[in-house]
Parts: sequence; C-alpha cells; structure tokens
Amino acid sequence: MHVTVPGSGGRRKRNGIIVHRSSTLTPADIVLRDRIPMTKPARTLANLKPLLPHEQWEDALDRARFLHLPIGGLAGTEPTRSRLERAVLHLCRRHRLPLPDVNVWVGPHRVDFLWRPQKLIVEADGWEHHRDRAAFEADRARDAELRLMGYEVIRVTYRQVLEDPARVARVLRASGPRVTFRPERRAGRTPAAPPARRRCSRRSGG
Repeated sequence: MHVTVPGSGGRRKRNGIIVHRSSTLTPADIVLRDRIPMTKPARTLANLKPLLPHEQWEDALDRARFLHLPIGGLAGTEPTRSRLERAVLHLCRRHRLPLPDVNVWVGPHRVDFLWRPQKLIVEADGWEHHRDRAAFEADRARDAELRLMGYEVIRVTYRQVLEDPARVARVLRASGPRVTFRPERRAGRTPAAPPARRRCSRRSGG
C-alpha cells in the first residue's frame, strides 16, 4: 500500500506500507471515499509518473480516461485503452496519416479507430481479448454489421503494428476508393511544378 502524507520529515517505512512525503500536498488534492482521505485522480497520476515505467503509467492514464475520471489537462489527448492502440496512433503520425477518432460509437458498436469522412474503421486486436472462439465469432458478426452500415473494417495486430508498420500504413492508404489520405513525402524532394500552358492567338488575314 502507498500512502502520501504532507510534510518532509518523519519515518518513511512501515510494515506493508510505503510512505511518500510531499511538501506540495494540499487539501485541494484530497477527496473522501468511504470517509477515507485519498488523493484525487489527477494528483495520483502525477505521483505515479516518476515511480512507474512509462508504459505502465500510460496504462494507468488510459484507464483513468476510459473511466472519465477528473484528471485535468491529462484528459486532452486521445483516450486509448491499450498499448496497441497507442502504437496505432504513433504509426499514423509517423506515416502522415490523418488522426482518427478513438474509441467512439458507430451505431451499437464501440470501435477502436474511425476515419469518419472515409467511413473506415480499424480494430486493434490484442491476443488477450481475441483468443477464444466466442470472441472470434462475435468480432466477425460485428464486422458484418458495420459493413452493412457502409463502413470498411480493417483489423491489425500488435505484431503487425510493431514489426511492420510501413505495411500497415500501405494497407490503410489502399483500403478503398473512398480513402483520401495524404501521400507520404520523400525527404529532400520537392514536387515539380506543372508545366506552363502555352497560349496561341489567331491573327486575322489582311
């Protein structure tokens, strides 16, 4: 158990309890839950950031966003729910794909990524959530319903996104005639200007 207390002195160790002392803890950081004083979600995340590995802290941040906890400015970024989903957003930025809406509803279904103008949906499949027959069947039925609604559905895995992101980006760019993603720019090259048109005039005979 981790406990944060105001002040900078005193014993830091207790049996089964890790005590953190803070000179910046104020009553505004505290909320009562079952009559027990606890740090508010934003303060808790701030306290955890220097203690946890980055990926674990991102997991905690995503969980707080997903639960719509009051976390102040931390809520301003994309509310992903998994490391795989964060990897997909990183892929989009790296390959100059427009950023999608994240974890939004399309009819009765919550989808991972949605490009609304292109009616394109990408589902990020983690093995831990899609490894049994029931999940497999449910995903296929859901994909069929989304296609009936006019959406194209693409599924990507963690291995594909991490090990071959360029291929995933190519698949997204070529995913259908409605998709109009920006083409990638090659470093050091500037698109050539189109040739100027020559205008001809007819002279009347004398």
